[in-house]
Amino acid sequence: MRSTTKYMLVGILALLACLSGPLPSQAGVVEKIANDFQPVSGYVVMAEGREYIIDLGKSAGIVLGDLFSVVAPGKEIVDPATKKVLGRLEQTKAILKVVRLKASYCFVRSLSGHNGIKRGDRVRRFENLTASFWDYTGHGKPVFHRLQHMLPGLKWEGYDESQRNKPSTVQPPSSAASSLLFILTAGGIEVRDPEFAVIHRYKPPRLPSSAGRPVTRENASKAAVMEQGPVPEKAPSASGRKPAPATVAYAAKFHNLAARGNLPGLTVMADFITGKQRVLMASTDGSVIHIFEVSAKLKPVAETTLPYPGQILAVKWWQPDAQAPPYLVSTSWYDNEITGTIFSLQPSGLTPVQERVPGIFGSFDMDGDRRPETLFSQEFDPETFFGQRVRRVGLNSGQLSYSRPKLMLPRRFPVLGSLFADLTGDGRLETAFIRNRILYIYQEQKLLYASSKQMGGSLSFLTYDIDPLAKSVMTTSVTIEISPVAADIDGDGKLEILASASDKTFLGAASVTTGIKNSWLAVIKFRNGTFETGTLGDKLDKAIEGITFADGQVLVVLSQPGTILGKEGSSRLLAYQLK
Repeated sequence: MRSTTKYMLVGILALLACLSGPLPSQAGVVEKIANDFQPVSGYVVMAEGREYIIDLGKSAGIVLGDLFSVVAPGKEIVDPATKKVLGRLEQTKAILKVVRLKASYCFVRSLSGHNGIKRGDRVRRFENLTASFWDYTGHGKPVFHRLQHMLPGLKWEGYDESQRNKPSTVQPPSSAASSLLFILTAGGIEVRDPEFAVIHRYKPPRLPSSAGRPVTRENASKAAVMEQGPVPEKAPSASGRKPAPATVAYAAKFHNLAARGNLPGLTVMADFITGKQRVLMASTDGSVIHIFEVSAKLKPVAETTLPYPGQILAVKWWQPDAQAPPYLVSTSWYDNEITGTIFSLQPSGLTPVQERVPGIFGSFDMDGDRRPETLFSQEFDPETFFGQRVRRVGLNSGQLSYSRPKLMLPRRFPVLGSLFADLTGDGRLETAFIRNRILYIYQEQKLLYASSKQMGGSLSFLTYDIDPLAKSVMTTSVTIEISPVAADIDGDGKLEILASASDKTFLGAASVTTGIKNSWLAVIKFRNGTFETGTLGDKLDKAIEGITFADGQVLVVLSQPGTILGKEGSSRLLAYQLK
């Protein structure tokens, strides 16, 4: 059984085990939130590199992602009649986030106020933090008041002010927001931190609406539509303003649809490179790498496996020299580590030139000539998978060299599932990437656009232990997205983004498996000062595992996963002619 299927089965069994146990009633959702966010006090013990250690751990009920405020005494509160000091106001001088846990202590990372933290500072979990409540149902005011009453240690923004400030769809705020965001939708309540990472998720609370009905998924969705109106999602313009939203329609159906061939096994990731009047495709099922030349039919070119056992998560072409054969770079999981292997494509096949290089690897076309000449390496962070450190990689005489990227990258940038292109036509590169099912577009570190949460949907899926040596092992999962493509698909001289999008099943929505129900090609285009969204073709009942645009046609790798009953998965390459 392939490793991808194994992890999917483990996730399914884990979910079924959870569902077989007792579940809290929906009537107790607010009470559960209040319990999870109860304040706990402690102290900063010491600095450890870029992190700090505080004297609270698992035994105190601390969990990964918890936020602490670092408090300092402020002004005295003096009774004007008796002159008696009643106490002191507390000032929050920093916010800390738990990134590693031990039994009696934890490691935290500073989200703000790094220079003001010192040994012995008092910290309070989920206290003295600003909080906002975004209501997308129209019936959430009673929920807000109950939370405000049960969590008085938070500095709550007013309900009406929060609704005025919230974006039209759930997406990162365009400007500085509260430390905690409580987001109520028809699907339940999410609580997010200042980095827009989810801290907790809860079921929808059953509270009476203004019409006397309980808030259910159905009528909450209707209420949200009535509140927002039947308009598409808004997107910031390049100037930071939010013009009127717009949509763009492309071909409703494809013409001259042609199958280029079936791929071996179940393809979980594919990548393309165009050059010397031919298109090459690399694909992997997680254990074997195949190289094909794409023409009227697929022509096998090479096949290889890793020089060591491991689960291949991604393959990317890299060609630093236009006159030399390209390299293929794989990112894989082996022995609780993420490593890369660089292969050289020769007439004799794929030859490894660098093995088990630490990091996650992604290649990019930075000059718009359709050749991925730039290779980035990103550190692996067990907490978030994609770490903060990104370096540019060179290869000279078989030796790797590293340097800083020449452009400023967004803070949450991943080297996989991303691209660089001049999307606004101003001569500068924008950065586009898919992370947590949202497609973001940045100009350096300025957010220009964030999609709804339906982008991506890959079968390259990894479940791993955050800290394999811990007594209480915690697991997490990550989906490795295929990169969007920048191309002029409508022939107007301007680039569009062509990306995969998908709906997920119940298991997929719960992040237990990839759980892709259907997928489609999404198009994002900058026009009249805003990013317009549209689709290309109909919905597909298979997962999209690779995309490119060449010679007036869109090439798409489609994969149909196997079943837990033993049916094998399958993949094929299709060509959609646009000209």
